[in-house]
Amino acid sequence: MNWKYSGKLLALGALLVLGVGWSPMVSATGTEAGTLISNDATLNFEVGGFAQTEISTADPDQEGTATFVVDRRLDVLVVEQDGAAVSVAPAATNAILSFDVTNLSNDDIDILLGLSRNAANDVFGVGSSATSDPATVTGVCIDTNTNGSCDVALAQEGTNGDTYRLLKTDTTPGTPVRILVTFTIPASAVNGQFDSWSLVAAVTDPDDSDNLAERDSNGRLMLGTSLAATNEVDDPDNVQNVFGDTDGDLGYNFVADTASAAADTDRSGQHSDTSQFVIAAAAMSIAKSSRVVWDPINGFGFGFGASDEPPFDTAATGNNPRRIPGAVIEYRIDVSNAVGAATATDVVVSDSAPPNTSVVDDTTLFGTEEAELLNVYIDECGGVVEFAVDAETVAGGFDASLGGCAAEASGTVIFYVQID
Repeated sequence: MNWKYSGKLLALGALLVLGVGWSPMVSATGTEAGTLISNDATLNFEVGGFAQTEISTADPDQEGTATFVVDRRLDVLVVEQDGAAVSVAPAATNAILSFDVTNLSNDDIDILLGLSRNAANDVFGVGSSATSDPATVTGVCIDTNTNGSCDVALAQEGTNGDTYRLLKTDTTPGTPVRILVTFTIPASAVNGQFDSWSLVAAVTDPDDSDNLAERDSNGRLMLGTSLAATNEVDDPDNVQNVFGDTDGDLGYNFVADTASAAADTDRSGQHSDTSQFVIAAAAMSIAKSSRVVWDPINGFGFGFGASDEPPFDTAATGNNPRRIPGAVIEYRIDVSNAVGAATATDVVVSDSAPPNTSVVDDTTLFGTEEAELLNVYIDECGGVVEFAVDAETVAGGFDASLGGCAAEASGTVIFYVQID
C-alpha cells in the first residue's frame, strides 16, 4: 500500500511525497512476534518547474528502508471455573478443581503450571477454617470438551516433579484451555472446613527452547529467579520480551519448583487464580450404655413393652436386680449425626458379647420371651419400624445395619447377654 502526502518545499519549490507499506501477520492477541514491519518514504520535487526523478528510501544510494520486528508480549491468564466451593467428603479421591488457562501472548508458547495451597483464602466465603492437612495433588490434565473429565494428562517436570507443562500444540493464543486438577482429600478433614488452591501459570520463551522466561527486556523478574534485572535498549532488529500479565492471587516458584506464599504480582511472567473445596462430612457420634434387666434373685427390673416382647421398656418394677452371675444385661448403642452434617450412608454397628458373658439361651430363666433375646434389635436412622428384629444374632458377634443417617438423625441397636 502506498499513501502519498504532498506539500511545497519552500527552498526547492519541491513536492514531498511520503509512502508507508507493511504486510503484518495477525494472531488472536495482536501481530505475531517476529513479524517484520517495513516502512518506505518517497520524495518528489521540481526544479525550475520540471519534475525530477522520484527518490525513495528503498533506493540503493539512500538511507534505506526503515524496518523492525514486532516484540513478544508474554502474557497468560488463569480463571477458576467452579464458581463455588466444591463439596467433597473426607478421604475422597479424584476430587477436581477446574480452571481455564489462556495464552494471551502474541506468540505460540509452552505454559508451565504449578499449584500453591492458599490456606488463608476463603475464596467463596465458606466461613469456616482451613483443613489441618492439605489435599494431595494427584494429577493435572486437559478437559478438551469441558465435560469435567480428563482427556490429556500433562507431563510432570521440574526439580521436584511438581510442575506440569501445557504444550504450545495444545493451545491457541486467545483461546482458553480447560485444566482439571485432581486431588485426594485428607481423611482428617472436618465438616465445614475448606481447602483452597491456586493454579499458577508461567510463560516460557520460544527463543530459548521453551525454557522458563525468568526475566523480560524491561527489567521485570519472575518469582524465584537469580538473574539480574536488565532494562535493555530497544533493538529493532531482534525480538525482545515484555511481561504483560496482571496480578493474580498466589505465586509459585517455578525456578525451584516449589509452592510459594508470595503474592502473584503484575508483569511477573505468571498469573494465578484460586478455587476451593468445602468439606461435607458426616459428624457421627456413638455412645454405649448398659442396664441390668433381670437377675435370678430379684427378678425383673423392667417390663416388656406393649407388644410383650423385647426390648424392655423404661418403666422400672422396683425390684432392683443386680449384676450378679446369671443376670441379664441390656446393651444399648446410640448413634447420631450432627446438625448440618452430610448424610452418612451404609452405617453399620458391630459388636459382640464381652468376656465373662454369654448369649441368653436358657429358656428356663423367665419364660418364652427370653429366647428372643438371642436377637439384635435395631431402630434404623429414619426407619419406620422401631426396634425391628434383625437377622443378626448376638452369638459370634454381629454387624447391625442402620441404613443412612442424615443430619440430625439417630439410630439405636440393643442386644442382651447373661453374666457367666
